[in-house]
Amino acid sequence: MALLYPFMQLGLFADVLGLSFDTCRRVHGAAAWMASALLALHIVVAMLDQQTFSLHEQNNLFAVIGAGSLVALMLFSLSLFRRLSFELFLRTHQALAAVCIYMTWRHLPSESIFPRVYLYIPLAILLLSTFVHVLLFLYRNGILPSRTYPYASVMCRKKSKNTEGSDEDPAEGAPLKIRVALPRPMHVKAGQYVNLWMPSVSFSSWLQCHPFMVTSWSPGRQDVLDLFVQARHGLTEKLRARAPLEGTASFTAFVSGPYGRSEPV
Repeated sequence: MALLYPFMQLGLFADVLGLSFDTCRRVHGAAAWMASALLALHIVVAMLDQQTFSLHEQNNLFAVIGAGSLVALMLFSLSLFRRLSFELFLRTHQALAAVCIYMTWRHLPSESIFPRVYLYIPLAILLLSTFVHVLLFLYRNGILPSRTYPYASVMCRKKSKNTEGSDEDPAEGAPLKIRVALPRPMHVKAGQYVNLWMPSVSFSSWLQCHPFMVTSWSPGRQDVLDLFVQARHGLTEKLRARAPLEGTASFTAFVSGPYGRSEPV
């Protein structure tokens, strides 16, 4: 359980452990499959031990809802569903995890606090890490104490010089350059990335927080971050549509990070 609910972001969890994001993601997935196997064993033992199973009993009802949410969580974690819409998958994943932990808490006996300690400890770590992460987010983005909000200038360049006279949209597949002006300097090392939240891009973008690799770094802190993006779908496609070709569009952008291990250059 401690490997499933320690931080809201796996990138932050990986940095705390000193692991790569891919390794941390695999550890998280392995812990989830182990929890699913233990749940299946628990269900088999409980069904063999009980002669009757009534959903009118609250403990049984909470157990069924919790088990169903975990099964749905594991199914939606398959790559087929992740590739359809990653942001929808991520929010659904978090919501199902919250339902699962709440139903597990309600299912456990309330006569003794000892069984619930195994839930309270990882949840306390989660609340503490989230609180610290939110404070850092507010400070780095000039919200607490109040400063000018960070903004991102999105520049769209032509893909090539051979698109003149063709029916192909010259901006189709064109790379984007995002320059983020920070209210407070940030130290970013080579190979690290930041999460960018741009709620004003579209109606649904306030739910989207995308990781982008930083292409500008220096030995000291820097006031501006440069990001190069290949427009695909979702937020990056909306950015390409909003930014005029060979022009610039500006949006309010909030930065979280940096994350990831540095690479020698």
